[in-house]
Amino acid sequence: MYQHVVEVSTDVFHLLKKRAPGLVEWAEEKAGPTQKIILPDDVYSEFIDRAIYHRRSLDEVVREVCKR
Repeated sequence: MYQHVVEVSTDVFHLLKKRAPGLVEWAEEKAGPTQKIILPDDVYSEFIDRAIYHRRSLDEVVREVCKR
């Protein structure tokens, strides 16, 4: 299975860690405005498809998923 490394905002990184810890793998947290997460191919495809379809950023899509 393929994996994709994606950069998200630090806020979204913390939200994912808190609300959806089993959804992604984590790169080591660094200082700065963005963090890297590792997504399985199916989750990556779903997030990208939603972002394109709804014309939103990846951060917005991930926030929406975490709020559900």
